[in-house]
Amino acid sequence: MDSALLAVVLGNTPEVRGHALTLASPLLGREEERRARDVALFAGLPHTLLASNELALPEVAQNSLRRCFVCKAHRLALLTQWGTAAGFDWILDGTNADDLQEDRPGLEALRSCPRVRTPLAEGGWNKNDVRELARTLEIPVWRRASNACLATRLPFDTPLTASTLRRIDEAEFRLRSLIPEEIPLRLRLQKDSARIETGEGGRTALATPAGEELLGQIRGFLEVSNVFVDGQGYRFGGARR
Repeated sequence: MDSALLAVVLGNTPEVRGHALTLASPLLGREEERRARDVALFAGLPHTLLASNELALPEVAQNSLRRCFVCKAHRLALLTQWGTAAGFDWILDGTNADDLQEDRPGLEALRSCPRVRTPLAEGGWNKNDVRELARTLEIPVWRRASNACLATRLPFDTPLTASTLRRIDEAEFRLRSLIPEEIPLRLRLQKDSARIETGEGGRTALATPAGEELLGQIRGFLEVSNVFVDGQGYRFGGARR
């Protein structure tokens, strides 16, 4: 949502040359790439996918407490390198003012990159401000609930593999057949069980016969003993519990 708004504003500023970049990563769900292309098209910006294999970094592959910092530093280095080669002065990051109040190790990496700017955070724009302007501008993803990288679906110090992340992504994709995009959704994989965090509407959908059937399919697909819906719903930082 945040980066989408920046892209659309940039695309509507003809005196400034802009380009939309998306990192093609095993930590990124398959639908994210499609949405990024749609936003770039809506914004009227050229769009490039940059390959980024964060799982080659030991701290990321081990899902250590430093994962976010190492991952963000790696990504910013790739973006800055591409931007320099393409003749751009700045890299714009979608961090907003609310993000600054949360425990986000990636912010440390962000502050160490002088060529990266965060217009939303610098302007004091919070999540509600961003969503309201995105709605006004009719950006295609304005209704969509916020998302996070797939690494957050597993507890810290649980090794990350491309195959595990793909299975989690596929499970969430199937859950979206019943849960609308504006409702938060996370599938947390913990040892031999999967915990689904979602909003009230999502919990209601999964309590139907169709929902119960889908949960059974996901249990078999993930090869776990138990799939359950968290009655407390979605909470930020749920992977830490």
